Amino acid sequence: MVQKYIFSTIKFYPVLFFVIFLSFSNDLFSSLKFDKWGISQKRIMNSIISTETNYITFTPDDNPKYKNKILHYIIAINNQNKNNIKIIRSKFYPEKDYLFVKDKLYSILENYGLITNKKLNEIIQKLETNYGSPIIQKDKKLVIYTFSNKKTKVLLLSQSKHSKIKCKVYFYANNLFKMLMSE
Repeated sequence: MVQKYIFSTIKFYPVLFFVIFLSFSNDLFSSLKFDKWGISQKRIMNSIISTETNYITFTPDDNPKYKNKILHYIIAINNQNKNNIKIIRSKFYPEKDYLFVKDKLYSILENYGLITNKKLNEIIQKLETNYGSPIIQKDKKLVIYTFSNKKTKVLLLSQSKHSKIKCKVYFYANNLFKMLMSE
């Protein structure tokens, strides 16, 4: 009886350790609470490959119609940055674009597509938990929520489209400009 207990306990701990490890590793790259700016492309790729096997890689020249507000800001600061930019898109929901400059992570874009008001409120609540209360700017059809903490700034863009809401969330380093200038 005691041997059965010890044996089952020994078998249980590796499984428990693995489950705990997976929960922490997914949190490490969860953009809803991300603050690891400047980490290597290899580190992100290792995370994506271990959890999400469906992804593509492209550059701004590969996809000239690609829209990303942070990308346009980075290129506006220095047009030569365009040659050093790579985007890795994970093809899961929400679709995530990891933007790298010289193999360092500068921004994450989460594209939720068309969502309900309820889903938008869920996203806002999660962001408030990690980044505090937002500053809200409203236009006729566009609402911008700006969140921030010590390391990360977050822009949530919500645009009314019929009975749904088009939602994109941009995450980027508070010191983005400084990071670009120090390259």
